[in-house]
Amino acid sequence: MIFAIATFLANSFNLTDFEAVKKWVRRGLYAVAGLIGLIVIIVVFKSCGKTVPKLDEAEVQRGEKAVKQENDEELRNILVESDVREKVAVNAAVNSKAETVNAIHESRQTWNAANRDELQAEFDRRKNQ
Repeated sequence: MIFAIATFLANSFNLTDFEAVKKWVRRGLYAVAGLIGLIVIIVVFKSCGKTVPKLDEAEVQRGEKAVKQENDEELRNILVESDVREKVAVNAAVNSKAETVNAIHESRQTWNAANRDELQAEFDRRKNQ
């Protein structure tokens, strides 16, 4: 391929030093390959850096209202919904229905055992992420 490109360029521009043309074509191909590799690495790192938001704006407002009213049940529901949404996002296509039911069950067990301070601390931690 390098030979074909170098021949084309040498003939097109009447260049007499064929080895120099081959060297510059090779360098150009390496540069293009390096740029493509760099772009791929940047895209991969950017896609890996995306995080699922812990709480949406409506849940933050509901949670702040529940904290003021000391409504532990509402805080539990908000945290359960957040956990379920995160697990569903991670396991989007694989056994989605069973995973959703399991996520709800696990999350309810976790948050039913928590006291008010733990609930409020977890809510604040997720709100500030």
